[in-house]
Amino acid sequence: MASLLLWVLIPPLLGFIILGLLGRTLPRSAILTVAWGTVALSFLFALSAFLSLLGVHPDSQRVSDASVYTWAIAGDLQVHFGLLLDPLSATMLLVITGVGLLIHIYSAGYMADDPGFWRFFSYMNFFIFAMTLLVSADNLLFLLVGWGLVGLASFLLIGFWYQRPAATAAARKALVINVIGDFGLMLAIFLLFKHLNTVDYGYGGPNCIPGTSGYGVLTAASCQQLGSLVSLAIPLLLFVACAAKSAQLPLYMWLPDAMEGPTPVSALIHAATMVTAGVYLVARTHVLFTLSPYALPIVGAIGGLTALFAATIALTQLDIKRVLAYSTISQLGYMFMGESAGSYSAGIFHLTTHAYFKALLFLGAGAVIHALGGEQDMREMGGLRYRMRITFWTFLIAVLAISGIPPFAGFWSKDDILGALLTQATSVGGAVRYLYYGLWGLGVLTAGLTALYMFRLFYGIFMGSYRGAGPLKHGHAGSDEEEEEEEEEVITAAGRRRRGESALYEIYEAPAVMTVPLVILAILSTIGGLVGSFALFNYSRWQPLNTFLEPVLGSAPEGNLPLLWLSTGASLIFALLGLLIAWRRYGQGFVYKESRNPFYRLAYNKYYVDEIGVALLINPLLWLGRQASALLEGGLLDGGSRLVGRAFSLLSAAGRRLQTGYVRNYALAILIGVVLIILYYVVRG
Repeated sequence: MASLLLWVLIPPLLGFIILGLLGRTLPRSAILTVAWGTVALSFLFALSAFLSLLGVHPDSQRVSDASVYTWAIAGDLQVHFGLLLDPLSATMLLVITGVGLLIHIYSAGYMADDPGFWRFFSYMNFFIFAMTLLVSADNLLFLLVGWGLVGLASFLLIGFWYQRPAATAAARKALVINVIGDFGLMLAIFLLFKHLNTVDYGYGGPNCIPGTSGYGVLTAASCQQLGSLVSLAIPLLLFVACAAKSAQLPLYMWLPDAMEGPTPVSALIHAATMVTAGVYLVARTHVLFTLSPYALPIVGAIGGLTALFAATIALTQLDIKRVLAYSTISQLGYMFMGESAGSYSAGIFHLTTHAYFKALLFLGAGAVIHALGGEQDMREMGGLRYRMRITFWTFLIAVLAISGIPPFAGFWSKDDILGALLTQATSVGGAVRYLYYGLWGLGVLTAGLTALYMFRLFYGIFMGSYRGAGPLKHGHAGSDEEEEEEEEEVITAAGRRRRGESALYEIYEAPAVMTVPLVILAILSTIGGLVGSFALFNYSRWQPLNTFLEPVLGSAPEGNLPLLWLSTGASLIFALLGLLIAWRRYGQGFVYKESRNPFYRLAYNKYYVDEIGVALLINPLLWLGRQASALLEGGLLDGGSRLVGRAFSLLSAAGRRLQTGYVRNYALAILIGVVLIILYYVVRG
C-alpha cells in the first residue's frame, strides 16, 4: 500500500518538470492537460491509498516503505527516503490533492489572460509535490526536505508577479520568516538524533504506553530516554517551525503580505494546505508534546492569543483578501488550541473543514476581484448579489460555515475544539486548569468576532448598492513600462468619479470553469462536518474521523454531556450575536466612516507590529551593516588588500633585479650558493 504514495508524488513532479521545460512552447490546452491531469492522478492514487485503509485492523493501518531510496550509510547510521501510509497521512493527502485539484481547475479561468500562464501552473504543480512529500515522508529528515520545498514553492507563487515591488517584497518576507522556522525544526531534529540516534517516526503505540515495543523517535520505548529539559526543548523548537509555517504569534507577519500573489495562490497555500503544515507536525509528533507538562499549555496559549489578535485586526480591514488572511491566522490558532487540549483529532478535523470553506472564501473573493477587474477594496463594491448569483450563494455558505452556524461544517469542528478545551479545563489541576478555562473563553469570544467580521465582509461585497465605477484593469502583471505607469497612478473607481469619467459598468458572473469548483466546495462546506463526532447528541458511535485517526493520534478526552451543551450554547450565542451586530450595521450596505477611536486605529494599523519590527530590528541591522561596510571596506579590508598587493609588488620588483640576462651573474650566484652550503655543513659537523 505504501507504494501507492510514490504514485501520489510522481505525477505533480513530472508536471512541474514538463511545464517548466516545455511550457512556453505548449498551447494552453496542453498546459491545462498536464497541470490538471497530473494533480487528478495524484488525487486518484491518494483516494486509493485512503480507501485501502478503511476496514483494516488498526494494527495493520500503518504501512511504511523504507526501501524507496537509501541516501547515506555510515556505520550503524542509515538515512533513507521512505514513505509512510497511515490514517493521518492519508487524510492529509486527500485534502491536499482534492482541494488542490479544484483550485487548479479554477485557476484556468482566473489566470486565463496572464502571460505567465505556463509558469503559474508549473509552480502550482511543484507546490503540490512538495506538500505531498511533507506529509508522506516516514522520517523527520525528509519531512524537513518537504518543509523546505514548500517554503520555496510559496516564495515562487507569492512573488509570481515579480514586476511588482510589493509582490517580491512579500515573497522575500515569507521566505525569511519560514527559514526562521526551518532553523527551529533542524535544531529539534539534531537533538532527537543526538539522544535517540534516529530520525525515523518508528512504530508503536500512539500514547507513549510503557512497555510498548517499537523503534524511532515517536514510540513508547523512546519516550523514556529523554530528560525533562530535552523533552521540553524539542517540542518547543518544533513549535517554532509550526508558528512560522502556520503564521502564529510572533511569526505571523508574512501571511497577510502574501496576499500580493494571485488569488488562487492564496486559496492553495494560505488557506487549504501550506499553513496547516504546522498543525500536521504537532499531530504527527504529538508523543513528544505529551512528554512535557508545559509544552501543550504553551502551544494553547500562543494559539489562543493568535486567534483573538488576528480576529480583532480582521474587524477593521478593507481589502477583502486581507480580511480572509487574518481570518486564516485566527482559525489556525483554533486548531492549535484543540491540539493543546489533547484532542489532536479535533485539530485535524478543523483542518479539513477549514480547507473547504476557506478555499471557497478565497475563490469566491477571486471571482469578485476577477469580475471587477482587480478591485479588492470593499468600499468600491456592494450590490453584487444580483450580478453574481452563484458566487453570492456559495460565498454565503462559506461565511455560515466559518462562523460556526449549524449545520454547516465549521460548526461541528469548532464545537469539537471548544468542547475539548472545556473538558481539559475540568480534568486537570493547578494553574493549568485556569489557563484552559481562559482558552475556552477566548475561543467563544473569537467565535463571535469571526461571525461579525465575516458578515461585515459578506454584506460589504454583496448587499446594498454598487459603490464603484465599474471593472478596472485586472491586476495581472504586464510589461515594465505598464508597471511603472501603474506605480505612478493607482486608478480607483473613486478616482474615475472625481475626474468625471463614465460610471457605466458591466459586471458578469465568473465562467463555469471558476464557478463549478465553487459549487463543489460549497457542498463540502455544508456536509463536510458529518465526518466529525456527534457526541453532542450523546451518539458517540458516529465519529468516523476520530475512529479513523485513533490508531495514530490516540483517543480524545471524553467530556460529559452537560459541559458539551454549555460550550455549544455559548459559542452559538456569541456567533449569532456577531451576525446580528453585522446585520444591524452593514446589512443595508457597507458605509465606511473614518473612525478616530484609538482602539479601532490600533487594530486598523495592525497594532503597528511591522513598524515596531522595522524600528527595533530592521533599521538597527541596516545601520550596523552600513557602519561595518564603511569600516571594513574603507579601512581594514581595502587597506589590508592594498598592503598585501604592495608587499607582493615589492617582492616581485626585487626578484626582477636577479634576472639580468648575464651568464656571469648567474655563475656568481651559483658559486655563492655552493660556498654557503659547504660552510653550513662544516659548521654543523
